[in-house]
Amino acid sequence: MLLPSPNSLNIKPSPRILRILGDIEFEPWQCIAELIDNSFDDFLEVHRSGTHWPDGFKVSVTLPDRAAADATVLIEDNGRGMSIEKLNNAVRAGWSSNDRFTKLGLFGMGFNIATARLGGVARVFTTRVQDTEWVGVEIDLDRIKDDFEVPLIRKPKATSSEHGTIIEITRLEPTRAGWLSKNATKIRATLGDVYSYLLASMPFGLFVDNVKVQPKRPCIWDETRAITHGSGSTAEQIPAVLKINERLPDAEACLTCGRWQPPQLGKCSECGATTLEARSRRIHGWLGIQRHLHKTEFGIDFLRNGRKILRNDKRLFSWTDSNDPLASPEIEYPVELGQGGRIVGEIHLDFVPVNYQKNAFEWSDRQWISAARFLRGGGPLLPRRAHQLGYPPNDSPLGKLHRGYRRNDPGYRYLVPGNGSGPIHADTLEWRDKFNKGDPDYQADTKWWEAVVYHETKLAHGTNNSATTGSDVLGELGLGASPTPTGVANTPSTPDVAAQPAGNDAKGTALKGKVPSVPVPETEKQRADRLRSSGTGVPPLSKDFGLPELGGAFEVMTFAVREKLVDSNGVPTPVWVWRESGKRHLAFIDYSHPVLQAFPVDPGVLLTIEIAQHLRVRNDLKLSATQIASQLLVQRLSDLRVEQPYLAGQARELFADMRQRMSAAITANPDRAWQFLTIEERDRTETNMVVAGASGTLEDLQKSGDFLLHVPAMFIPRLVEEWPEAFFDGKVFKGGYSMVKTAVGRHIAVGRVVSYLYDAAVVTEDVKLNSTSLSRCALSIQLLLTELARGGTQ
Repeated sequence: MLLPSPNSLNIKPSPRILRILGDIEFEPWQCIAELIDNSFDDFLEVHRSGTHWPDGFKVSVTLPDRAAADATVLIEDNGRGMSIEKLNNAVRAGWSSNDRFTKLGLFGMGFNIATARLGGVARVFTTRVQDTEWVGVEIDLDRIKDDFEVPLIRKPKATSSEHGTIIEITRLEPTRAGWLSKNATKIRATLGDVYSYLLASMPFGLFVDNVKVQPKRPCIWDETRAITHGSGSTAEQIPAVLKINERLPDAEACLTCGRWQPPQLGKCSECGATTLEARSRRIHGWLGIQRHLHKTEFGIDFLRNGRKILRNDKRLFSWTDSNDPLASPEIEYPVELGQGGRIVGEIHLDFVPVNYQKNAFEWSDRQWISAARFLRGGGPLLPRRAHQLGYPPNDSPLGKLHRGYRRNDPGYRYLVPGNGSGPIHADTLEWRDKFNKGDPDYQADTKWWEAVVYHETKLAHGTNNSATTGSDVLGELGLGASPTPTGVANTPSTPDVAAQPAGNDAKGTALKGKVPSVPVPETEKQRADRLRSSGTGVPPLSKDFGLPELGGAFEVMTFAVREKLVDSNGVPTPVWVWRESGKRHLAFIDYSHPVLQAFPVDPGVLLTIEIAQHLRVRNDLKLSATQIASQLLVQRLSDLRVEQPYLAGQARELFADMRQRMSAAITANPDRAWQFLTIEERDRTETNMVVAGASGTLEDLQKSGDFLLHVPAMFIPRLVEEWPEAFFDGKVFKGGYSMVKTAVGRHIAVGRVVSYLYDAAVVTEDVKLNSTSLSRCALSIQLLLTELARGGTQ
């Protein structure tokens, strides 16, 4: 035992300190990642040096197959290996020779925390190419002595060319061993996310239980996609992906404590050390828009030296007024909190310090504050809020994306796929899953873009029952022009050869020595190929209609065609489904069929009936076609539902958009709109404002016009009826008002929109509606979408 001298104290820690490190909160995957960091640091150093590495870079993680006494966690790499001196330092708690500005391992504690957290015994073996043997050390937390000395372990190489490091952890903590043994897939997914940048951009291989970890790739719109925000002289193109590459002024970094400071101070202002080095600083990466909406999987990934520190982080989507010491953060994105978001990104902040768990940056550090200010600006993202507080327009990278894509309305304006009546969020999530699985048809954003175009064209043209031909119907549905079908035997420009008398040409002239040709019947494959090439895709009806209980996958690509369809027996049909191969099928819809023209039936319903029959025969199901079709409708075409909760959600989304537009339209005279509110409606408005967490008082919102964001839905149609000139003529609704000269004409124009608004508002109320009323509300919501101005007021 060491005794204190008369003039000093011995504060050497007890060996128990290593066991206490295991009590520090680290998730099991974090422990694995800490050990992977050391391997990747070595790989990065080799790669940056340009050294030829013929064996490739590989890290293998072996998890326990059960929570047993002999369970083991093994991490192996084929890096350069370590000398005995370097090995000694690598396992010493608190020691680190790592450059904190370029390495993943930062604090010299990661190894000890990770191994102690996982188990009671850790063995480390390492060897270099020039070494003749493996050399290692065993750290047993129950046996380590006060002097912290442990014997070296040596073992021969299997081959002289071996090199790398092996970490073996045994006597595992039972709970963590059990979790690790059951969650290999989850660990691979997490590591594929955390190290996605390194795995995608570097020649590094990471394996968990012999299965390669795939980097998680963002499902974002192509860089060439963009929306147009505003109109006239204020119009701007905002790309769906913004590249970030901001070089900050060089600064001096303290190699002792890691703090940055202005150059030429001579010593560190934090710790007083003179070990300063001038280094460059850069914010780089991208911000962009996902192709789908998600309630949790959105936000910005922040990386340091290639490893993600923050994933799906949303802190930049809130703003706190720095001039108000009591201010709470105001959530500025998503605008509709219940829907989720689409803004994502990957931002590299290699110069910003992180905490020891590597799951947060040092929020109070000047480097983080300056980076956050560059990315999101100093003022609010919401333009009206910024204007009220005297801030200029927010032209930061995040400010631009927020300005262009903050809403989720379907169509070109916000780049959201739709079906002509609303967004198809459920479908885009399914497409996202196919993207993640590597389906080649879903890697590019073509599928999503086609749904955006489909929504816009269908919305612009609407439907008209006066159409009599397939070409007319498709044109009015916005499903494309009417090119002459190719390969059709009986078209106006192609005489029906089979109809001519034998031995005569088309004019009846005798053929000399010629045998009339008989057209070869078209095979089903030829017909399907022809219809696909001449048809127009229908994205909302192109999906997997299979259900596990009905026999599995049944993938369908649906096309609208410009000719009368017949089935395999030559009988006319509105829908024809043909099996292309395996689980893949092609479906064709004749929108000019009398049933679709004369009856209020959705083509999707007829398609499910046809698919139901195929499933019933293919899988020898005992269910009737009607029973199967019912299940398909409920689970695969939920967008067709006419249920009050579903319609209420659609109506609330629509009213959220209209409230924003109407609020902006009355800024010149908000008092006029306020006066139409009853006492009861003002009370409900204030209650809604409090529930929504709106900043400011009701009086503040009254002055700005933002009270409209919180008024009861039933007030909206009454306000439009009382003050139509504020909202028509393209301000909110595209219909004309000021240019209509007659009172009757104005009354009709306003009355049509107001009736739709009342129907949409009713469905949001806590009133039970019958099926007839719900059908009317569903139709009114769809028609109301066609009445909204395409640009709208920002």
